[in-house]
Amino acid sequence: MSLRNNGQYLPFWSWEIILSIVIFAAVAGARYHTGFDHAAYLDQYFTYQRYGYFTRDYEPLFTWITQLMAGAKIHFFFYFAFWAALELALLYYALNKHKHLIPWVALLLVLGPTFVHLMNTMRQGVVECAVPLLLTYKFERKYFQMLSLICVLILLHYTAALLFLLFLLPLTVPKCRFSKNWLRLLAVALLLLSIALSSNPIWLEWMINFITRFCSEPISRYIYAHHFKSAIVLPFGPMKLVMTFVQLFFLWYIFDVVSNSKKPLLVYLYAIVSLVYVFACNLLAYTECYFQRPFELFCVCFLVLIALIVYNLMINNKKHAAYSLLACYCSYIIVVLIKVYLMPDALNMPFLYRTFLFQ
Repeated sequence: MSLRNNGQYLPFWSWEIILSIVIFAAVAGARYHTGFDHAAYLDQYFTYQRYGYFTRDYEPLFTWITQLMAGAKIHFFFYFAFWAALELALLYYALNKHKHLIPWVALLLVLGPTFVHLMNTMRQGVVECAVPLLLTYKFERKYFQMLSLICVLILLHYTAALLFLLFLLPLTVPKCRFSKNWLRLLAVALLLLSIALSSNPIWLEWMINFITRFCSEPISRYIYAHHFKSAIVLPFGPMKLVMTFVQLFFLWYIFDVVSNSKKPLLVYLYAIVSLVYVFACNLLAYTECYFQRPFELFCVCFLVLIALIVYNLMINNKKHAAYSLLACYCSYIIVVLIKVYLMPDALNMPFLYRTFLFQ
């Protein structure tokens, strides 16, 4: 897909874009219990179709759309396909002026960890796919569009309220006195430190004890319950190792990408939120998932930057590094398949793609 035609950006709704979204939506819509939350969403959809109510509360806009489709007796395939199409359409629209990245983004999305993640969270997945568009609005100083989109996203998932913090991001790329090599070493050191601290999260207990002093008793009990019931140390296995190598690639090359970009400020905005995502998710790796959810809002931005790094390595004749990064990132799906084959339990089976067509 070319980026320009006679100096003008091609329209967003080209046939390539539409076909890509339709295929992605069809694959996602036909899934069956791929992602940990799929069964819960499917059960709520059936419950409303049969009895006219939900057994739990959802955000207003998500509830309204679900009621509309379930009440009309629409097959659940189209319900899940709709949300997947919305996710990819938001992401592609954010990359409308950077269509050269879309093939790389699509490849990494399907063969990396992001596909299962989006299929799992769904509501928050829509929010995550909208963050690149919010950063584009920030870069273009379209604050009204940015504010409006965040308000709509809050009606889909309340964690989107945290995206108001994006208004605080700087609109200038700071000048740094340190060399790129020093910045790389510092970033790698911080990554290793965050991994080391996550293996013994005693610091988190101290922080929680401090925070709960200023909270009401019900909130304190909620925080303690959600942290201590799952704050265990898990083995540093192949999946974690693959993503650690990817993050090391990211930290090593991101400074080159920012400095060499034609739009350094936009890439810089992506880099800020992606660094927050990398360090925070490693630091909180062995805590309850609710502690990681706010930072997972930026996982799609991280995906876009990985695609940008691959593209830049390719055009700068560093194809060995590009292929190494691609192989490392895309090996995630191979590791997952091997793990499911060796240990087909309830913890691993949601990573496997299954479809209701063969149930």
